[in-house]
Amino acid sequence: MGRKEFSGGGWVPAPPKSMKLLAWNCRGLGNRCAVDELGDIIQAQDPKIVFLSETWSTKDQMEHIGDSLDFKGCFTVPSDGRGGGLALLWKASENVWLDSFSKYHIDVIVHGGSEDAWRLTGFYGEPDTSRRSEGWAMLRMLSSKPKMPWCCFGDFNELL
Repeated sequence: MGRKEFSGGGWVPAPPKSMKLLAWNCRGLGNRCAVDELGDIIQAQDPKIVFLSETWSTKDQMEHIGDSLDFKGCFTVPSDGRGGGLALLWKASENVWLDSFSKYHIDVIVHGGSEDAWRLTGFYGEPDTSRRSEGWAMLRMLSSKPKMPWCCFGDFNELL
């Protein structure tokens, strides 16, 4: 079945296989209870890729947490010291290529280099209502990238 392309956007078919994803605004992973809760959710849901927002953590802390939860891949946008922080964790079985990132997002290609490739964007919307347009501008920019199946998930900090 061929892909349908439309000028100015449109849609492309979804990947042929399903995959469990998890997005969680953890509001800090600096205490054992929060890490244990994350572990319980992961054990119950068995996601292949996890996007975390408001980690309040460093790269080293997130890599340690990822290893303890059996995720072999980890990309982190560290906390700015006052909050924030993003992380994307993935199982060893997943081929994940980093495409771009900011304090609002982590954008990757899953199964890159294959005909089953698709984009995954973990997104964290600006909590300050006076600055929300920055996050939405980022999403508009991301939507203009070359077309392939795209899943965008996370905490948009908006009523949708």
